[in-house]
Amino acid sequence: MRFLLNYSTKMPIQPSWLYNDTMILRYLRLILFLPGVLLGTQIPAVIDGYANRVDAHLIEARENFRGFQQIADHHFSGDVEALLRHHESSLDPIFREEAGSIRHIYLRIQKLSAISDALGKSWSSQLTQLVKARERLILEETLTSHSYTLPLKVETLLFGLASGLLLLSAAETVIRALYYLGWRRRVRSGTGKKLSKPHSSST
Repeated sequence: MRFLLNYSTKMPIQPSWLYNDTMILRYLRLILFLPGVLLGTQIPAVIDGYANRVDAHLIEARENFRGFQQIADHHFSGDVEALLRHHESSLDPIFREEAGSIRHIYLRIQKLSAISDALGKSWSSQLTQLVKARERLILEETLTSHSYTLPLKVETLLFGLASGLLLLSAAETVIRALYYLGWRRRVRSGTGKKLSKPHSSST
């Protein structure tokens, strides 16, 4: 028992700010939570706008590729790769150069189709595509034309609350960790506060 008492008296006092709710911490939580909520409420609208623009670019790419697809259907049973190989192996330099343009449109259609399919799935899949921003130019177009409103929908409110809580938790964790590390450094250097050793009794 005396050993535990002596050991505890050697332990430095940890700052109460790490555990107690101070007025500064309350204001900090409010300042971080509200912008997080407002930011989160914009996510569903941004996802919808991004999905619509991806679909529009996909339709445009398919329209530009329609003639080449018809040629592939007619001469190569719809095999676009066979059409590309035919162009690339041609002795005509114009055909070989055209193969690059055909392949570019073909690959773009595949990429946009994959993004469009992912944006039509679950919220987690949609958020992943938004974070990845595989079509950065389309996302920039979406953000430029986005109007920052507050639609009162269930998913919008849920995104807002989740975003606010996530930002608040992350910021508070970082602040507490930095404060704690700084406090430990002061303790090790001898400038931190320590408990005074109580008078030991004979019992």
